[in-house]
Amino acid sequence: MTSTLKINDKIKIKFDMLKAKIFLQTGKKMSQQELLELLLNQAEKTEKEIMDIITNSQFLLSDTQRQKILSLQFDLGFDTSKIDEDSIIYGD
Repeated sequence: MTSTLKINDKIKIKFDMLKAKIFLQTGKKMSQQELLELLLNQAEKTEKEIMDIITNSQFLLSDTQRQKILSLQFDLGFDTSKIDEDSIIYGD
């Protein structure tokens, strides 16, 4: 079974360039599926490094952004600790 993976044009160009480099250096023509599998297998081996990149990147909120979000909290004026949120959201 196959699925469609949507990527933007910039990433598609990088992906195609990598495929072309592999072909030029090895003479092996790889399908998109083969290359994606290779990249994901490599990513599994370097998962810690990938997590470090994500942790230290733009994906994290800055202190200013974090403080802005925290400042949006306010007291509703009643105790909500005894409310069963699941039954309200999903029903009985």
